[in-house]
Amino acid sequence: MTGATEEWERTLGRLEHDVALVERAVAAGEVPECPTWDPPEPSAPLPASLRARAEALIARQERAAAALARAAATTARQQRVNDRLRKGAADAPATYVDIRA
Repeated sequence: MTGATEEWERTLGRLEHDVALVERAVAAGEVPECPTWDPPEPSAPLPASLRARAEALIARQERAAAALARAAATTARQQRVNDRLRKGAADAPATYVDIRA
């Protein structure tokens, strides 16, 4: 294995680990704790032998990003509903009277 291949193996492994963290968190309905991301700066182009792995990683990253966007949109909708309910409850006069009291 060449130095460039080893370097790319490590880089892809780190990126696969990061996307796996996001995938697990989203599947569990949790907020992913993503490490600080520094773009890889490989010293050589991606070896052809790793192209399929890199393309599969890109597809996973795109799916994870879409899942995060859906989760964020759902959270925003829920927050708007909660805000309206909270505001409505504060503004509305009492509707029922307990006559047993």
